[in-house]
Amino acid sequence: MTAVKKRVSKKNKRSWRKNVDITDVENFLEDQRLEERLGVKFSDTKNEELFEIDVKGQDDSNELSDIKTNKCPRVLLSKPNNSSSYRLRETELPKCYEILEKRSAAKIKKPAEATKKQRVEEEEEKEPVKKFSYDIWSDDGKNNKIKKENEWIQIETLRHNLQNIGEHKKVIPKTIQSKTSKLPAIDIPHPGLSYNPSLKDHKEILSKAAEKEYALIKEKKHLNRVTKEMFSSIPREEMEKNWIEEMCVGLTVSKSDSDDDDGQEYKALNPPVRNKKKTLQKKRKKREALLLKEKLKNQKIEKKKISDLHKLTKFNESILKKEQKIKEKMEKKKEKQKKKPFTTRVLSQIKYQDADIDFQLPEELSGNLRNINSIGSILHDRFKSLQKRNILAPTIKRHYKKAKVKKYERNHTKMDWEKNDSMSSFKKLLKK
Repeated sequence: MTAVKKRVSKKNKRSWRKNVDITDVENFLEDQRLEERLGVKFSDTKNEELFEIDVKGQDDSNELSDIKTNKCPRVLLSKPNNSSSYRLRETELPKCYEILEKRSAAKIKKPAEATKKQRVEEEEEKEPVKKFSYDIWSDDGKNNKIKKENEWIQIETLRHNLQNIGEHKKVIPKTIQSKTSKLPAIDIPHPGLSYNPSLKDHKEILSKAAEKEYALIKEKKHLNRVTKEMFSSIPREEMEKNWIEEMCVGLTVSKSDSDDDDGQEYKALNPPVRNKKKTLQKKRKKREALLLKEKLKNQKIEKKKISDLHKLTKFNESILKKEQKIKEKMEKKKEKQKKKPFTTRVLSQIKYQDADIDFQLPEELSGNLRNINSIGSILHDRFKSLQKRNILAPTIKRHYKKAKVKKYERNHTKMDWEKNDSMSSFKKLLKK
């Protein structure tokens, strides 16, 4: 007897979803999705691609060698004669040595060493640890492959996503391949710094040092002029008097002002409003003025159009001037880029300053190496060279103020004899 089909309502979408069985459709779609993920349909593939016929077979020789014989058959095996087995060993001494060695080894062996050995063996049995044996800077094509597959993703996003995967590649700094500065490591010193310089070279080095010192004095004078000398010194009493006068401005009211205010009558600022209508003549004149204004405006626009046509030559000249300016700007930029490797960059808040010129006065010159005076420091010279070549950031010695500690005495920490008035009076006398 066939089962009676259940009749259900299919009026709404909800009832359709609830009562209609679509498991076969879902299974079919799931198979389709699986084939799409794998890339090839199972129905289109050949049997040779899906299955493989095993021709070699299994090699059971290793497995058979590992199987140990049971102890029961060994016992049943025939034993050799005692006489023959005794003849195999010439003397009993080697056997004794073996027993003694085993006993001594068992005594020496500690439980900690045994556990350590066991742990090492267990770790060796596990999978070997992958050692770091590749170059992180090498370009083996992985990075290019990732870029081709994900062209719509930015490089920063890729680097962030692949940070914890083996395919992540480090960014090579640009300064590894090329130096930031082309300045020489050791500057050739001025000939005037020699222990036996010529008169011309010595004068040149002295003039350079004098110019540098003069510039420092000039800057110091300028700072004093715009800070200290700009404001006159006022005594404290006069300053307090001026401050009181400034603060009291507007507080006192004179009697004459109050009397004048009482005598005056209230008057409105604006005149009274009257409902005065415009005449027809005024309305007509206003309308004519507006029309004339509009007409003049249109005439002006037309006149400007005609004048612009005559100004084409001027426009061409202005365009040429702009192009010339852009060209000059680009040339300056190129020159600046060329000079950039030979200049010192700003690496910190403090700008680089050249070291002071080490010079000798004419009376200090010795003329020979035996009586020469040592000037400057090689360490300081190398330090300045590193700063100049953008290897080290310029720094200065900073002096930090220490916080002043306020000292005071607590009464509860004193003894009774210390709290006496006599002691306090004695201390006051000492302070005076």
